[in-house]
Amino acid sequence: MTAAQARGSGKIAEINGPDDDFGCRSFTTHAGWGGYMNKGKVVSIIPKDAPHTPEGITAASTLTEVRAAYPDLRFGVNWSSAAVPGHPANRYGFMGIYNNDYGTGQAVRSLLLFAADIDVCHN
Repeated sequence: MTAAQARGSGKIAEINGPDDDFGCRSFTTHAGWGGYMNKGKVVSIIPKDAPHTPEGITAASTLTEVRAAYPDLRFGVNWSSAAVPGHPANRYGFMGIYNNDYGTGQAVRSLLLFAADIDVCHN
């Protein structure tokens, strides 16, 4: 779906950026959740209500809790991520945990779920 098609669907409230379908842009829906698009595809979804992983990680989980649940945690510039257990083609993203603040009492602000082989615009 192109950005223009997404706008015309009636479900998207706003897409930041032009309709050229190249590059990353955030979007919000009329239902209140949002996400990111890249190259004309939705690459991540950020739910409105507080989700949690099956391992119990949610917004406000500490870096220590995330590391205990996901030993393969990879630190990133804008957020960090870990493989989804049992689903190696997918990753969880943890906004609020960054590599430039490594080990300084960070906490998760929001969660992402994304395909590991797609450029999701964040890091």
